[in-house]
Amino acid sequence: MSTTPQTGPSPIQSFHPLIQTAWTGLVTGVLHTMTGPDHLASLAPLTIGRSRVQSALLGALWGAGHGTGQLLLGSIFLLFKENIEHLLPLLSRWSGTLVGLILVLIGAHGLHESLLPIDGEAMEFTSYIGTYINGFTFGLQPDALMMILPALALPSRAAAASFLGAFLLGTIAAMATYAAGIGAASEALGKRMPWLTQRLSQISGIVAILLGLFFVVTNVLGL
Repeated sequence: MSTTPQTGPSPIQSFHPLIQTAWTGLVTGVLHTMTGPDHLASLAPLTIGRSRVQSALLGALWGAGHGTGQLLLGSIFLLFKENIEHLLPLLSRWSGTLVGLILVLIGAHGLHESLLPIDGEAMEFTSYIGTYINGFTFGLQPDALMMILPALALPSRAAAASFLGAFLLGTIAAMATYAAGIGAASEALGKRMPWLTQRLSQISGIVAILLGLFFVVTNVLGL
């Protein structure tokens, strides 16, 4: 009597769950990034009036910094969970204060730049580095842990890696797209109404300052 040989799952069947996990990480990264008002407020003053390419690069760098900051904080939490878990409320409070101060500085920088002509072709290297560090600092907020902790419940390291890698890509893609949109829109409007770019820079700078002050006050006072 012949028997049908038992075979394991095909490579495609084994790979399919990783694709689903990666899609979940990608969508999570996009949604987390685009629904954060502090994320959007931090980039607007830096990208208004710049070209689409420059803005997209700034957005991608901010997203890369934000994602790597989250992954670093998540790794530290995993390695030293028992030692630092009780410190999370304090860390959340002071990291929120730091983010608020950075928003104030970004807003002030945006107001300053609105008074100067923007060179559409040249940007200082420090602007790129500063944008990455800005995003990295935002990624160190304990609240961001909630976005990457689902990876801990996944059944394998490969699944966790696919989720986290896609999450990082989603963060980068979302911020690059958002920043490119701001840059393209402000550039197009600026050609028709040159004064509008300056006004938009000033408004975005003021919004960033107000939001930053709100973060500082609520975190310092524990509200």
